[in-house]
Amino acid sequence: VATWSRHVEKVNLLLLFGEHIYSVDIKGSVFIWAFKGVEENWAPVGSISLDDNYGPSCIMHPDTYLNK
Repeated sequence: VATWSRHVEKVNLLLLFGEHIYSVDIKGSVFIWAFKGVEENWAPVGSISLDDNYGPSCIMHPDTYLNK
């Protein structure tokens, strides 16, 4: 069990994608977290700030993605 905290707004979307977890809050901030090795590093491995006029309504795993 892990608890990541970097968002300042309510998180409304989560996606497990390969070895990463993507979290999106209601203001459009996206944080990318490493799923493996979480015991050593609690900081996000990346982040994306979306435009104020854009807010994703869903996120999904592409059908054609193969975890090679």
